Amino acid sequence: MHNGIAWDDSYLIGCDEVDEQHKQLFASLNELVEHCQKGSAAQVVGKTLQFVAEYVEHHFNSEEKVQVSSNYPGYAAHKQMHDDFRKTVGVIKGQFAENGSVQDLQKILVKVVVKWIVTHICNEDKKIGAYLKTIP
Repeated sequence: MHNGIAWDDSYLIGCDEVDEQHKQLFASLNELVEHCQKGSAAQVVGKTLQFVAEYVEHHFNSEEKVQVSSNYPGYAAHKQMHDDFRKTVGVIKGQFAENGSVQDLQKILVKVVVKWIVTHICNEDKKIGAYLKTIP
């Protein structure tokens, strides 16, 4: 998919719940990018953006519970990254609500959201997976 986010197993961290949520997040982002590319109505794009934002929140809450229940030592720093990204998503939603520009949203999705998610999974969530493997 052009400017989408292709899933492959290199993103697996070894925690089934988190891995399944990551796959769903990729699929949801691809749907949003596809709506932008097709020039879907702003209302449709807005609803999809809202779903993605809610799913990000659901995923972060779930991932944070895994970290707390496993006593993950990097929890505080990881949660801060999530909190910062929550704010970013809020800003993106606000900007789209103000100007309704599907083209602007697509650029932000590719430059900010997709890049952040891929980098976060590869650099930070992999640490959680490695830690979970050490727990008997």
